[in-house]
Amino acid sequence: MKVSRNYDWDARIPKIDAVYYEQINELKKLKSVKGGRWRIEGPTGCGKTMLAEYFAAKNELPLFTIQGRYTLNPADLVGRPTIIGNEIYWIDGTLTKALLCSKDRECVLLVDEINRMEPRSQAILLEAADYRCQVTIEALDEVVKGVAENLYIISTLNKGGEYFVNRLDAAVEGRFSVITLDYLGLKNREAEIELLIERCGVKYELADLLVSTANKIRMDAKSGKSVITLGIPTRNLINWANLVISYNKYRIGENPVIEAAKDAVIDALYEGQAKTTVMQIILGMCDLPNKELKQIV
Repeated sequence: MKVSRNYDWDARIPKIDAVYYEQINELKKLKSVKGGRWRIEGPTGCGKTMLAEYFAAKNELPLFTIQGRYTLNPADLVGRPTIIGNEIYWIDGTLTKALLCSKDRECVLLVDEINRMEPRSQAILLEAADYRCQVTIEALDEVVKGVAENLYIISTLNKGGEYFVNRLDAAVEGRFSVITLDYLGLKNREAEIELLIERCGVKYELADLLVSTANKIRMDAKSGKSVITLGIPTRNLINWANLVISYNKYRIGENPVIEAAKDAVIDALYEGQAKTTVMQIILGMCDLPNKELKQIV
């Protein structure tokens, strides 16, 4: 079986133009421990994946991403034989590539939504995430060893009954330190306002209104006493702001803020009684007189 490993690690360095807005010095925490093993927890859309990608881009580190899913096969991590022409080649998996890269330089392995992986795939990470920093390839009778202090392993995890996930193996869980994020607007309201202005080109007054409305819905979701169980992710807030600008330009709906909310937030995220309650909150905060609307849109 032929094995070819002529990799261009520089091609793995992500290019990100957007600014990442910190909540709790999380970028400094990631960088403070060489070869750290971190689990980033928080609600969907709070920037967990973006944090890992931005960390790699800012520090010019090759990034290897494993997208957690139930159908993920251990071979996707380790590698598998593949027929090319009339010959059989060994194709390394993402985890193996990350370990090989760490022998040459610092790099980042992102395990996105780790708790969507079934236990047998989680188990493959065990010997890579501890002091051994290795993976065993039985098909090649080979152990690929990386350099632990060069390999940052960052996993992300969503918690809550609304997510379809597997229990995280205790042995895997214990290998990671935890950084907990929240919605940006709840941690740093002005930063999320600035984000909307920078990404969408909206006025401060409109960004302020959208973040205030989103924070009200987020707080209801966090209270545990509401039919709302999901807050508004920042990505949906960005979509909302962009649609407001477009709907206002093309005169779609009497109130472009509410019309855009229906499409970017209400119909996109909610159903049943939660949908009705979110609509009531948005109407209560965004149903402004035409004169006020013209001033902020």
